[in-house]
Amino acid sequence: MRESADKMKSHTRRAIAYIAGRLVSKADTSNIYDNTEGQNYSYTGNVSKKGVSIYDHAQQCEIKGTPRNLFHHGNSKYINLSVCGNNFRGYDSDSNSDFQGNVEARSVRIFDPEDKRYYSYWV
Repeated sequence: MRESADKMKSHTRRAIAYIAGRLVSKADTSNIYDNTEGQNYSYTGNVSKKGVSIYDHAQQCEIKGTPRNLFHHGNSKYINLSVCGNNFRGYDSDSNSDFQGNVEARSVRIFDPEDKRYYSYWV
C-alpha cells in the first residue's frame, strides 16, 4: 500500500522515535523496537543535542543535522525536532504534519494527528 504524501511515513516516525528516544533516555543503542510492526530496526551513528548523524539500515539512507534541522536523505525532506524534558514535538516537511510525543525510561510514544493515535517504540 502506498502511503499518501500528507501522511507521515512509518519509517520517518520510527526514525524520529529513535532520535528522540536517544536524546531523552541517553541510551547508547543501535536498535529500536517498533511495537506496531513487532520488529527491531537498526541505526548506526551518533545522536546528541549538538548533532545527529545516523544511518537507517532498513531505508539505506542517512539522517543528519541538528535536532532542530534534520535532513532525511531517503525522503529528501527536513524534520524539525524539539526536546523539552521527557517531551518532544516537531514538524515533518515530507508529510506537512506536526507531531508530538514523550519518552519514559526507554519507551517512546509519538502521536500522529493524521491517524489520531499513538505509536509506541522501545529504544
